Amino acid sequence: MVYDAVIAGFHRELQDIKQVHQSPPDNRRGVLLCHRTLSQLRELVKQTGLDSGEAEIRFFKEIKVIPLSWLICFTEMSSYELQKPRAGKELQKKFYKKQLRKADKFFCRHRDFISYMEQGHTYRDTEYFTRKNPDHVLPWPGEAHYRDPDFSTSHDLLWGRVLGMQRVVEYLRTTGHTPGGGSPGQHQLDWTASKIALTELVYALHNGKVFNHGEADIADITAAFETFFNVRLPQVYKTYTDIRARKGQRVRFLEELIFRLSRKMDEDEAL
Repeated sequence: MVYDAVIAGFHRELQDIKQVHQSPPDNRRGVLLCHRTLSQLRELVKQTGLDSGEAEIRFFKEIKVIPLSWLICFTEMSSYELQKPRAGKELQKKFYKKQLRKADKFFCRHRDFISYMEQGHTYRDTEYFTRKNPDHVLPWPGEAHYRDPDFSTSHDLLWGRVLGMQRVVEYLRTTGHTPGGGSPGQHQLDWTASKIALTELVYALHNGKVFNHGEADIADITAAFETFFNVRLPQVYKTYTDIRARKGQRVRFLEELIFRLSRKMDEDEAL
């Protein structure tokens, strides 16, 4: 497909931007790259068209979403850098946690669609990723890229935002993370089970309201576990979506813990 060459060039320049170690990152350069790539793709669609339903679905589901998701990521990060408090680390930490909560609400609001995409389903692709439903294109303020009915479908913008916000969450958690008391060398506990298992535990404890009288959120608990157990959970919200989509036993790790503890008690009683 002719669009692949444009995306290959995008990835080369994106890699160059990511390799320049700056704090904050060069979001402006990233935004310009994404705008330019989207413009190129839009012109190609006008000139060459999409010759089949399969080609149209692939374009809006897999190709356009690449620069679109990075545009959302760079734009959001630029906004956070402008909005963050300047009067101290604690205020900044609270700001980043607030943004994480907003991101969590976004993922929860669209969890069914996210599950559909991440499970690799295709049965609604014609509805989501072809231009047959112009009246259902999700509104998006700003650039003409988003509003052009010949360059948008009902859900390509949403999918781009999901992917972009997943990157934003990692940025927020990395930037706003300040380890609590003590240094990593003061304990010898490393998490050696899977990250999926730890995610089950994080969400179970959050819903059990066992920390700070129920006031601790997912970001708080995750950050504490990362520090204490020397582990990274960069996609805890996405992992939770995957757990929810499991068939049969969904909380397998928690059920395994219950089974093992019950068996241990039975063995002790038999002595």
